[in-house]
Amino acid sequence: WTCIDTGDLQRGNIDGSQVENFITGLNRPDELAIDEAAGKIYWTEHAGQCVGCIDRDGKNRRQILENLPSPVMGIGLDTTHGRIYVCLR
Repeated sequence: WTCIDTGDLQRGNIDGSQVENFITGLNRPDELAIDEAAGKIYWTEHAGQCVGCIDRDGKNRRQILENLPSPVMGIGLDTTHGRIYVCLR
């Protein structure tokens, strides 16, 4: 999940245990999408005006889309066709 105020992406076990910061220092992260087959996590950053991507193991963090006006309303993946969809406000 995202913590907009602290700029963190957190994770934990399904039972709520072992909560930890997975990524820190983001600029108002908002929405998440997961590509389970590829092991990738995608997120939007409202104030950063971008979409980021990272491997599930925490490696290869990068921005894949930049200069987006208010990417806060949603993010979706079409993994069959290799497409990403971002809803802008």
